[in-house]
Amino acid sequence: MNTKIIYFISFYDSELAKKLSELIDEYIRRAFDYEIIMRELSFQETKSAVYENIQDAMEKIIATRQELTVLGARTLSAFQWVVLFSLALLVILSLYGLRTGEPFFDIVTVLISSSVVLVLLLIRDLDLYIWNEKTFGYDIFENVLRAVGKLPYYPEESIKKGRIRPAEKEYRVGICLDYPSCLTRRIETRTN
Repeated sequence: MNTKIIYFISFYDSELAKKLSELIDEYIRRAFDYEIIMRELSFQETKSAVYENIQDAMEKIIATRQELTVLGARTLSAFQWVVLFSLALLVILSLYGLRTGEPFFDIVTVLISSSVVLVLLLIRDLDLYIWNEKTFGYDIFENVLRAVGKLPYYPEESIKKGRIRPAEKEYRVGICLDYPSCLTRRIETRTN
C-alpha cells in the first residue's frame, strides 16, 4: 500500500484518515482470521450462485494458507537427518581413505567433501523453509499496518506453533476467546 495515500488523507481530513486506518486494520486482521467471516455468512437460497462463488474464493484462501503451513513445517525427521549425515560421512571418509598422496587427488577429495557439506547445508535451509512463510504470509500485511500507523498483528496460534517469531519491539496478538471456533478474539499488545 502506498503510504502517501494515508499521508495525504491525514493532511486533507484527519478524522477520515483515522477512520480509514481503523478500517484497514480491521480488514487485515480479518484476512488472518478469514474463518470468522465465513462462519458469520448464512446461506440464502435466492443467492446460491453468489454463495458458491464466495465458497470457492474462501477455499482458495484456505488452500493458500495450507500451502504456507506445509512450506513452514519441517519435512525431515531426526532419523532422516541421521541417515543423511551417515551417508555424507561415509562418502567423505571413503574419499580420504582412497587418496594416493598426489596433489590432484587431494584437491579433488577436498572439493567433493566441500560439495557434500554444502549440499547438507542446502537441504537444511530447505527443511527450515519458515522464512518464506513470513515473507509471503505476513510481511505484506505488516507493511500495510505500519503505513496506517498500526502495530503488526499476528494470530496467537501462529506464534505458539512457531510459524512466526515477531521481530518487532512491539506488536499485537489476536487471542482466541472461544476455542476451537475462534469467532471472537481479544487483541493484546506485546513487547519483545
